[in-house]
Amino acid sequence: MKILVIDTGLDKNYQSTQNKIIRIQQQDSYDKDGHGTNVLSILDKMVSGTEIYIYKILDFTQKSMTSTHLANIIQCLMDKYSPDIINLSLGSLNDENNALRKVVEKANELNIVIVAASENAGAISYPAYYSKTISVSWDPRIIRANDLVFNSGGHTNFSGYGGSFQSIGLDGISTSVSGSSFIAPLLTAKIVNYEKYWGNNKGEKHKTIKILEWFEKENNKKTVFFNKNLPISNNNNFENKKVIFFPLNKEIQTIINNSDMLSCRLIGVYDSKFSPFIGKKLNDFTYRKQNIDVVVRSIDDINWESADFDKVVLGHLSKISDILKFDFLEYFFIKAKMYNKEIFSLDLVSNKLENMPLTENVIDRGSLFSFRSPQIAIVGTKSKIGKADLQLRLLHKFTQIGYQTRLFMTEPYFDIFNQNGWSNGYETNYSNWKSEVWNVNRIMKEIDDTGPELVISSTQSQVLPSTFSNLGTIPQGTQDVLMGIQPDGFILVVSENDTQNEVNRTSEYLRNFYGKPLLALYSVDNCDLETSEVIYHANDIDKLSKAIINFFRKKD
Repeated sequence: MKILVIDTGLDKNYQSTQNKIIRIQQQDSYDKDGHGTNVLSILDKMVSGTEIYIYKILDFTQKSMTSTHLANIIQCLMDKYSPDIINLSLGSLNDENNALRKVVEKANELNIVIVAASENAGAISYPAYYSKTISVSWDPRIIRANDLVFNSGGHTNFSGYGGSFQSIGLDGISTSVSGSSFIAPLLTAKIVNYEKYWGNNKGEKHKTIKILEWFEKENNKKTVFFNKNLPISNNNNFENKKVIFFPLNKEIQTIINNSDMLSCRLIGVYDSKFSPFIGKKLNDFTYRKQNIDVVVRSIDDINWESADFDKVVLGHLSKISDILKFDFLEYFFIKAKMYNKEIFSLDLVSNKLENMPLTENVIDRGSLFSFRSPQIAIVGTKSKIGKADLQLRLLHKFTQIGYQTRLFMTEPYFDIFNQNGWSNGYETNYSNWKSEVWNVNRIMKEIDDTGPELVISSTQSQVLPSTFSNLGTIPQGTQDVLMGIQPDGFILVVSENDTQNEVNRTSEYLRNFYGKPLLALYSVDNCDLETSEVIYHANDIDKLSKAIINFFRKKD
C-alpha cells in the first residue's frame, strides 16, 4: 500500500519504526510549521508495512496556495508515484476553473483514493466537497478519539473526534492537536487497515465508491443509542412534586446550585455507576451551601417502587448514552411507565407553539409589545460561560433583598424554577425568525403583566458569529430573543479565552444595534481585560446587584 501525504513537510529528524518514509523533495521537505509532522505521525502509528510519501507544498505561515496550484501538484505526483491513497489535510475555499474537480475525477478513474479534510469552521471547502473524494470534518459531539461517524447524504462523508489528542510535532516533541486536519490521517489509516473488508479487486466500481459503500453498510449495523422517537411527553408540572435528578452533568449541577428556588422538592441525585461523584454529598461541590442532606448515588440504587419520589428530571443524555453505549432515555421511559412516575427530560423540551394564536397574517402586521417592567439581559461572548448561572444567582440575590423578580430563560429547565422561557438552545431549530421574535415577545408580555419590579433575561450562545462560514456559528436565536424582550441594558459575560477585540466588538454592537447601555462585564474565571467597564466575578454578586439597582434609579 502506497500513501501520499501532501502537507507542510516532515521534521528533519523524524524516523519511523514500522513504515518506509520517502521524502520526495529530500532536504526541501523539512517541516517548519509542524502541521505536516503531526499529520504524518498520527498516520505512521496507525498503519504498518506501508510506503508513506511526503510532499511539502507550503508553510502555513505563507500565503495560502491556489486551488490550481494544488491541483497541478496532485496531478504531477499521481503521474510519477501512482499512490493508492492521497491524504490532504488542507484545501481551498474555492476552486477556480474547476481545477480540483478535474484532478479528483482523474484520480477516481485511476482508482486513487483521495482523503480530504474539510475546513474546521464547517465552510464548504475543496476538494473535500466533491463526491469523488472521501471527506472528513471534526465534531465536538464525538468524544472518542478513534470514532468516525459516517454521514449519509451530507457533503462531508465522515465526522471525527472534536477534542484534542497527542501527536509528535517538531523536534520529536509531543503536542496537542485538534481539527479536521488530524482526523484525516485517522480516516486514511482506517481505510488502509480495512482494505480486506472493502476489497482490492479490480472491477467495474471505483475504490472510492466501494469504500463508502462498505462504511455505510457497517454504520447501519451499529446499534442506535438515544432514540428520540420514543412515545414520551414531558410533564411540566413541578408544584409540590418530589423529584430525583439524573445525571449530574452541567445543567443538573446548575439546577442543584439553586435548589432553594425550585418549585419542587429535591429528593435524590443519581449518576452512572462510573461517575466520580458517587458517594459525595451535594454540599461538597455546590457553590452555595444549602444544607442539602443528599448523597449522589448510582443509577442502580434507584428504588422505583418507593413512594419517596414521583418525578424524574433528566439532563441532556446523548453524550453519556454515547459514551456508555446505553440508551438512558429509553431506560427511564420504560421504568417511569412501569412504576407510574412522571418524566421531565431536557432533551424533549419543546416550545408550545400550538398555544400561541400564531398566523402568518398576525406576524406580517409586525406589531410587538413594549414593556413597563425594568429589564436587564445577560448575554455572552461565547456559549457555556455561565450566563444561566449568573441569572439564577441574581434571582436569588434580588429575591433575598425583597425585590419581586421574574426570569425570562432560554434554558429548557425554566419550568423547574416556576419561571417563563423560550428554549432555543440545545438541538432546537426555528426557521422563521419572525415567528421566534413574535413568540418571545408574547411570553415577555405575560411576565410584564404580573408587574415584577425587575426582569432578568438571558440568551443562549454568543451575541456575534465566531465565523460566517457555518450556520451553526451564526447565533440568530440570540438576536431573536433580544428583539422580542427589548431589554433596558446588558450584562456581558466574558471568558479568559476572549480577546480584547471580541469583547470590544460585542460591547459596541450591543450599544449601537440595540441602542442600550452595557451595565457591566461578568466572568466566572480570571478574565483580565483592559476595559472601562467593571468586571464582576462570582463573589461580587452583592456589588453587581447594587450596580443594577443604581442603573435603574438613575434611569428613572
